[in-house]
Amino acid sequence: MRFLNSINSLNLALSTLVLIGTQIYWGWYFILLGFLLSLVSNTESRVHFLILYVCLSILGFTHINTHIDNSHMLSMGAKLSLVLVIAFVGTKLFSPNKALDFSWNWSALKLKTNQHYILTGLIVGSFIIPFYLWHSQAYLNWAVTFTPFEITKLFVGTNGLGIWDELFFINVVFVLLRYHLPFGPANLAQAVLFTSFLFELGFTGWGPLLIFPFALTQAFVYEKTKSLGLVLVLHLILDFILFCSLLYWHWAL
Repeated sequence: MRFLNSINSLNLALSTLVLIGTQIYWGWYFILLGFLLSLVSNTESRVHFLILYVCLSILGFTHINTHIDNSHMLSMGAKLSLVLVIAFVGTKLFSPNKALDFSWNWSALKLKTNQHYILTGLIVGSFIIPFYLWHSQAYLNWAVTFTPFEITKLFVGTNGLGIWDELFFINVVFVLLRYHLPFGPANLAQAVLFTSFLFELGFTGWGPLLIFPFALTQAFVYEKTKSLGLVLVLHLILDFILFCSLLYWHWAL
């Protein structure tokens, strides 16, 4: 059964890469195959993989981009919220074991090692993110209007997506896959999903070269600390750097 789960996790990654990352409709065939593979799995695997494919299907119908007009933010926000609700309610109602626990474990922030991780992320992010946005011209994927209301929406949008990223890709995708697979395959699969989504969102160019190792590291830290709070704090710090960088490049250039 572990072999079947490994094949299904590979198919899940391919589904996301093709459907979300490259926007090719063939991804729907991979999703269909994933539903079929899930149906012949045992009860726990069937429930967890079906939940993941349902969530991925919703993302496939979502216009994933950085537009911050009111209608798009409401539409995209509603669909992303629905994904989390389905994952949480689905595991609680249909899974024999409660795989999702939303383990915040804020006490992990008190450990020196974890504080060093956040500090390292802050320093590296302060150099890499502004340079990446300028060099790849990816900052143009975000429209910035210098009015208080529009800047507030940009801030809410960048941070809201950062929170959703960790809740879904780490606490849902990684946790559910890790329940059935060794750490390595589970981490690689979630990193592909994480990277594909953010590439389609706006981190184009060589953005995946930054996002993929970041996603791998976030899951590794979560595996060691079981602290969703820790990985979320770092992500929000990086999102603040992103927010400030977007304002600067749109103002300066």
